[in-house]
Amino acid sequence: KFQLQALFTNLLISAYQMAADGASADVAADAADVARLVFTTLPWDGGEAFATPRPYFERLSRDAARLDIAWPKDLPVQLRKSLKDSLKKKPSCVSNTWPSPPGLLRVELTCQGEVRTELRALPAANSGPWKAISHPAPWFGSRRSGAKHGAWGAYRDATQRARQKGADVALLCHDDLLVDGDRCSVLLRMPGATNLLMPAEAESVPSVSALTLQGLSIPSCGLRRQQLMEAEEVLVVGSGVGLRRLSHVDGQPLNASDDWGYRRCMTALEATRESRWCSLEETIVAAALADDGKRGWCWDVGADDQLMPFVAEGLRKRALWGASGSSQNAPDQLMLHSGGPVTDVASSTLLAGPPMLRFLAKQPQVGRTVPARNSPLQGQLPLLRSEETVPLNWQPQQWRFGRWQALSELPPQRRLGPALRQVAACARQTSSDALWLSEAAKDGALPVRGSALAGLLAY
Repeated sequence: KFQLQALFTNLLISAYQMAADGASADVAADAADVARLVFTTLPWDGGEAFATPRPYFERLSRDAARLDIAWPKDLPVQLRKSLKDSLKKKPSCVSNTWPSPPGLLRVELTCQGEVRTELRALPAANSGPWKAISHPAPWFGSRRSGAKHGAWGAYRDATQRARQKGADVALLCHDDLLVDGDRCSVLLRMPGATNLLMPAEAESVPSVSALTLQGLSIPSCGLRRQQLMEAEEVLVVGSGVGLRRLSHVDGQPLNASDDWGYRRCMTALEATRESRWCSLEETIVAAALADDGKRGWCWDVGADDQLMPFVAEGLRKRALWGASGSSQNAPDQLMLHSGGPVTDVASSTLLAGPPMLRFLAKQPQVGRTVPARNSPLQGQLPLLRSEETVPLNWQPQQWRFGRWQALSELPPQRRLGPALRQVAACARQTSSDALWLSEAAKDGALPVRGSALAGLLAY
């Protein structure tokens, strides 16, 4: 009893210290409040044009799927009516500091299937380098964090807190890890590097602005708060903020000695914003194409064990799946086949479509073999000696232009749990596919969600 009390006291002290350090901010938001709506925010030119609408609606579709909000079949009809009503009473916009847009369009999709829009003019922004504060990142649970949902007050509170402290933006952190910005994404360039990095934490909201920078590929990785102070450049990019350089964090000046990344990002953002403004009707079409309703297909095939292999062979012959496919489809083939008697653990066969993103897990070759100090014949099987565990190196690869292209390798991990969390965060930042399956997954028809493990790692 004394030992349990001492342990509980230590846990309380640790939790208090984490809260005092601003390490985390669990949000006690009602699940119903979170799941009542999802939204996205597009740049608006003050007239009747909106920037790069399709990736914004694709993110809205993914967020809706994650929160089990149905994508209405009449979304284009509702969007057109609501947007026309909003344009009739649009606010007047002043010219803003480039590349911040004059205003923003907010599109909401409610759990009742209602589509709502709102146009908002942006106030004139500070044209010089911005100041930032660090702030605890909100946490809504593993499935809901990172989506733009109905409990967005924590992000508004972070912005308000920054303004109260005389800063322009709040950088959200969790357990000393850099997660996101209050209304933007954070980009870092470390000393001597020729590429920018962005946080890869699961809480991060996927940034459309960063991912659509024309001609730039920005990898994701785990970034710590201390790296803000060490970076040669710290930038923030977002639909409303445009692109800004940071000069101070929490009152401390940053080691910003160059503007190489800023100039490259500004050129890319200007190219994107100048060439991809869409009219009202083009925006409606982009929304209609954002969700095709085919995240997962499921059929009841009875006890026919050979049907799915037959389907796979037919797809392969028609160059729609596998090595014989065109350069548009990756050659990887993955089928998880359940044959024999149907039981509670062998009831579904899964055929994966051509992948666009994969992670290769490689274990470095051990230089020398350590002699066994225990006798397996005597039942001595020390399988969990962490000091002798060889780390796994994870290499993300994206299928582009007819071949697998390597992205920045993830930091090696000796434990599978942290490694898979890194993989999940990187996948969310990189992949444009929905990570959560449709209605069929909720009633147990499809037993997996998201990705699949294959090869020696799965065994």
